[in-house]
Amino acid sequence: MLTLYLAALVFGLGLFAVQVLSGSNSDTGADADGPVLDAEGSGKDLALAGAHGGPEWAAIVLSLRFYMFTAIAFGVVGAPVSWLGLASPAATLLAALLTGLVIGFFATQAWRALQRQTLSSGAEAGELVGKLGRVLVACEKDRPGKVRLQVRGQLIDCIATTDEARLAAGTAVVVQELKGQHVHVCAVPSELLPE
Repeated sequence: MLTLYLAALVFGLGLFAVQVLSGSNSDTGADADGPVLDAEGSGKDLALAGAHGGPEWAAIVLSLRFYMFTAIAFGVVGAPVSWLGLASPAATLLAALLTGLVIGFFATQAWRALQRQTLSSGAEAGELVGKLGRVLVACEKDRPGKVRLQVRGQLIDCIATTDEARLAAGTAVVVQELKGQHVHVCAVPSELLPE
């Protein structure tokens, strides 16, 4: 059983390392009502599932972040208890599983709550219209992406929609309007680009 706990710990820490090092979206839309905006480095959720109206718990257990936190907690509890022989294998498995699920649920909830509050702590919604930014995750007419804007000296990542066929990563964009919880962008006209 010790191998199972160590494997879960390595798996969870591996997911965490990939998220930290990649700086890109990790949940690819699994958070059903995920954040609109998040300050640079504060989160990786890309809420493409957005307004599907599913239950909150379903969005949490479908999130890759939930499994990452669950695996880490499962391994952190199970490995030392198993290695030191502090409880029977069945009791250790039960304790590690329950702890992992509870930690995974609450850590994911806390992460999502912090991300939802980022807009109010950084920039007001009206400040975003007309701002220039860069596409982080490509967006298309029928598929949202993610853009990075600088507002009040702070980098803000936003879920973005567009009417254009495709805006590739790295494309300079301007925010046209706010549509619900997303910014609506278009490519920056060439006359606005710095030379």
